[in-house]
Amino acid sequence: MASGRNTSAEQARVTRVAALLLGPAALLTALTSVAGGCSAPVPGDAASPERPVTELEQELMEADARFALATAKRGLDGWVDSFTDDAARIDLHGEIARGHRKIRSHDAGLFADPKTRLMWEPTDAGVFDDLRHGFTRGRYELIKKETDGSAESLSRGAYLTIWRHEDGGWKILVDTGAPDPDEAGG
Repeated sequence: MASGRNTSAEQARVTRVAALLLGPAALLTALTSVAGGCSAPVPGDAASPERPVTELEQELMEADARFALATAKRGLDGWVDSFTDDAARIDLHGEIARGHRKIRSHDAGLFADPKTRLMWEPTDAGVFDDLRHGFTRGRYELIKKETDGSAESLSRGAYLTIWRHEDGGWKILVDTGAPDPDEAGG
């Protein structure tokens, strides 16, 4: 490339390739480059058994849990309201939806059936050295509840969410997820 800068399409391709070939660590690196302006994580910043969770990491874990609760209570509205105005929802095998209107349109089908529920739980968090950006990652499950009370798991996988601190709280800048390999046919 003559300019040395990636186009949006090239950045999306890099993100998909990193996710598919290199796994979660590479996906995080690719997503932070797409987010722009984020510096690298401070070494040792991710939560671990050897080090207690920092206050900002705990805030991120709580923000992710509030995001899950808002989505459970308000569906698509709770989902979309948690994103920044300039957010991106990355479908690793499809499009990138940018902004509230496109995210709402992109994810409407996920919330169309009231019997289907997306549930998730963060497993860890990290804060970038600018202290305004961070990430959470965890596990999700898409469940369909039947009228007899039984539930069927439609999909399980991992997710990664990049957050930005703005207006006194954490909002989602980038969100993506991928089904477990056995769920994705691989």
